[in-house]
Amino acid sequence: MRHLFSIVLLLLPLTISAQIEFRGRVLDSTSRSGVPYSTVFLTGTTVGISTDEQGYFFLQIPEGSYEVLVRMLGYEPKIFRIATTEMQKEAYQIFLTPAYPELDFLEVEDQRDPVWFENLKIFNQFFLGTSRNGKASRILNQNILHLDSDSEPQTLKVTAPDLLQIENSNLGYRVEFLLEEFTYSLRSKSFYVSGYPQFIAVTTLKRSRANRVEANRRKAYQGSLQHLVWSLYEGNADEEGFEFSTVIRNKNPERPEQSQIDTAKERFALTTNSDEKDSLNQNFLQKERLNPYIDKHIYEPVPESVLVRIDEKGHKYLTFDHLLHVTYTKELESKEYLRQFAPRTPRGQRSILILSKGEMEIFKNGTYGNRSGIFLEGYMGWEKIGELMPLDYTLKE
Repeated sequence: MRHLFSIVLLLLPLTISAQIEFRGRVLDSTSRSGVPYSTVFLTGTTVGISTDEQGYFFLQIPEGSYEVLVRMLGYEPKIFRIATTEMQKEAYQIFLTPAYPELDFLEVEDQRDPVWFENLKIFNQFFLGTSRNGKASRILNQNILHLDSDSEPQTLKVTAPDLLQIENSNLGYRVEFLLEEFTYSLRSKSFYVSGYPQFIAVTTLKRSRANRVEANRRKAYQGSLQHLVWSLYEGNADEEGFEFSTVIRNKNPERPEQSQIDTAKERFALTTNSDEKDSLNQNFLQKERLNPYIDKHIYEPVPESVLVRIDEKGHKYLTFDHLLHVTYTKELESKEYLRQFAPRTPRGQRSILILSKGEMEIFKNGTYGNRSGIFLEGYMGWEKIGELMPLDYTLKE
């Protein structure tokens, strides 16, 4: 089974650097008065603060580029990007627009039909994931989810009118997730998720439990996308256990275009001619199960030095042609991952990275500029929100 995973979150670890002052005031867009006790958060991190009685806030943040989420009950959330190299000298003024609560979602679980629960299973599988940490995670307010499998054929779309409250007991975090978009294609078995996580670390763990949580965090971080990009930025990917090669992808000539298959399905449903049905079934319908692409793995190693371009201003860009095959050699595939295949011996974790535009800027703190710039297949594509770690996580010696 192919795993295609696109997640447009800033997932990469912060590096220790100079602290920059980020200050401002959150205001009501109508009354222009301050919004007290609203939350200002750097998404994907544990860094945030509440405004005071007049709506003012002050944060010291590391150098880099960030998505800022500002929210308050009764207002539409506000999201914007800041870069510490371009911070304005005067205080930021952030205007929140009053929101009107949605009243059309069901609150009582027994009022939902079986289709809703089937869709919920699919959402949990491709949102939280089927890894050990994914299975241990729970959405505490799942009743607010809008699970729509009717608007578009073979497609599940999920929205939520409020933050999803996710409990990840294995990693010791409560995650508040602003779901921007979730789309899952039953046809291609791929999905797209866009959103903004906020991490709140559980601080009441006993020592033995805290040690297990820290071990789980280390395991979740190592070999992950954030570990990979951080190591490329630092120039030590080889030492960290990553190996690179190339995949060349071509269309499968045995499989018709999806548009041809869809047309054949429509014709198959309309015709009463048995010979025509047999022909449509043999030449189109049965071939839908074929992989649309044929991959050729070029095993010649790719040096990590050619994967990062540095321009005249010192800016760094992750760049590669074709598809990048990545093997993490310091950890084997998990038994949960192997369950989808015929029995075989675990090997190094193998993934394929796809850049949407050929290259992607990497900032000093390890974040990347194009929020929808990278797609994941293989092991990294299999790992979902249940494996997500905050930007400010660092490995402890």
